[in-house]
Amino acid sequence: MERGPITAFFIYIVIVVSGLITFYLVAPEDYRTYFFLPLVAAVTIIGVLLLVWALHSTPETLRRKINHLLKIIFYETLEVLKVHYMDILNLYLKLSDKHKPKFYPKIVDIKEKLESHFQTEKNVRTLLHQAEDKALADLKKIYDELYQEFSKLPHKVQGQYYAHLVHLRQKMEKGQ
Repeated sequence: MERGPITAFFIYIVIVVSGLITFYLVAPEDYRTYFFLPLVAAVTIIGVLLLVWALHSTPETLRRKINHLLKIIFYETLEVLKVHYMDILNLYLKLSDKHKPKFYPKIVDIKEKLESHFQTEKNVRTLLHQAEDKALADLKKIYDELYQEFSKLPHKVQGQYYAHLVHLRQKMEKGQ
């Protein structure tokens, strides 16, 4: 089981709380009144600092950004995805060598998905360009290929090409 910074924080909390309870029960009355509140304040400040560090550490930030990108990868445009991917790569390069193997497969998977989106969008543009010059008999085949490629595109990108697809379908219907 992988122990991250959040787990270390909770272990810290358990140890500190048990130590404070022990100090309160064992210490004489004079020590409790003078040292207990400042000790609790110091421990609380250290705990908050550790929590902030744990939540903003590079591996944790990278994990959150990867999860966010994986959620939006089928909806956003390629430009937005590229910006997120570059942020992820920059964080990955900042990681220590100890953490890099944990994230490498996810980053490669994201890269492959982005390349697939790019290739699909390029295929759609190429097929639309080919459809302008083709005869009516060839349009049906191009339209079928175009529709298959179109369905693979992210939703926001589909909006960019939907009008062209409808225009091509109307062109085929007028010709028949």
